[in-house]
Amino acid sequence: MRQYEGLAADYEGVTRQVLSGAEADAVEFETRYFEVAPGGFTRLEQHGHAHVVVVVRGAGEVLLGDRTEQIKAFDCVYVAPGERHQFRAHHAAPLGSSVSPTGHGRQGWTSGGLHVPLSG
Repeated sequence: MRQYEGLAADYEGVTRQVLSGAEADAVEFETRYFEVAPGGFTRLEQHGHAHVVVVVRGAGEVLLGDRTEQIKAFDCVYVAPGERHQFRAHHAAPLGSSVSPTGHGRQGWTSGGLHVPLSG
């Protein structure tokens, strides 16, 4: 794992690891694992590509546009192209997630971020 990139004031306690899709891989997409330390947070970001995020560990909250939603293990979050977003871990445990960014918005997805709880 490597330290998350950017100004240290913009995030706290984040590591990032590329699981698949590195330059040598044959796949045409990338899968990343992010872990946010208890009480930590990612940068507040906005980009031209979409993300599909599956929370695999812990709990926290996600800022999607102007709304904040609670997330926990096995929830799935779609971040639309251009959607302002940030992930924050609760203080009790790290928040781990698998992230697959796309090259373009996918036909059939909503234009805004979508949070789908997959766990019971």
